[in-house]
This record gives sequence, structure tokens and C-alpha cells, in this order.
Amino acid sequence: MGNVVYWKKIKGSDDRTVNMPFKTCGRCNKEFSSGNTYASKNCPECAKFIKNEKSRERVRRYREKNLLDNNTSLDKENEKGLNN
Repeated sequence: MGNVVYWKKIKGSDDRTVNMPFKTCGRCNKEFSSGNTYASKNCPECAKFIKNEKSRERVRRYREKNLLDNNTSLDKENEKGLNN
């Protein structure tokens, strides 16, 4: 079903029925309705996992880049020390 929002009648308080927007999670295919279903692609549990996964990847790339930058600057400093 993808990222299609669909409406379901849910029994609310006082035996009234309420129309609620639902969506199917893109990762686990579980049906969810929490927060802004129009903006979210995944259920809250999967969203936390995906957020952590993306953070890990972003930090890994950042550290890799800075490690390369630090190594090249250290190499340049070492070359200056050898030339003097």
C-alpha cells in the first residue's frame, strides 16, 4: 500500500465512532496512526531505529573525513619539520 493514507472508523469514548487517518509503515508494514501520519513514512518504533541508523552513518562519514583531514595536516607539519 505504500505511503497511502486511509481512514478507519475507530470506536472512541462514549461509544462514538471517530474517523482516524492510518498509514502502513514502509519498513515493517505495520499499520500505524500517531502524530502527523501525512508527513511520516514509518511507525514510531521504526522511525527511532532509522534515525539512529542515519545518525551512525552521518557520524561515521564525519569522523572519516576529519581523520583524513587531520592526517594530511599532520603530514604537512611533518614535512615542514623535516625541511628545516
